Amino acid sequence: MDDILFIGTFVLIIIFATFIGIWIAKNTKKQREEMKNETPKVIDLDEPPTEPIVRTVKVIDQSCCAKVVGTKRPKAVEQFIITFEEPDGNIFDLAVPHECYDGFEIGQVGKLSTVNGELYGFELEEKR
Repeated sequence: MDDILFIGTFVLIIIFATFIGIWIAKNTKKQREEMKNETPKVIDLDEPPTEPIVRTVKVIDQSCCAKVVGTKRPKAVEQFIITFEEPDGNIFDLAVPHECYDGFEIGQVGKLSTVNGELYGFELEEKR
């Protein structure tokens, strides 16, 4: 009697595992078909950047902070921020690369160029 229960349980486990395997195979096949039908995203690296936006600004503050990014493997990333003021009183922050951060000093006045919201250049205004 125990042998029959053991064999019956074993057969039910094999049938259950077979159904699970078939279900997984169908779902992965469906996902593969969907991925084949999707058009890949194409990034044109040869496309020139948009025209720089140039404005006269004054450096009014500098700050550096660490920001935590990522959820599965979080890591701290340094951010270097320069705060600018336009002649009309508009104040805005701009993240700059670490290599450029030390080139700015509070009180500097010059022409700031940005492309797509990122630093493109800064030309100091000549003192008179």
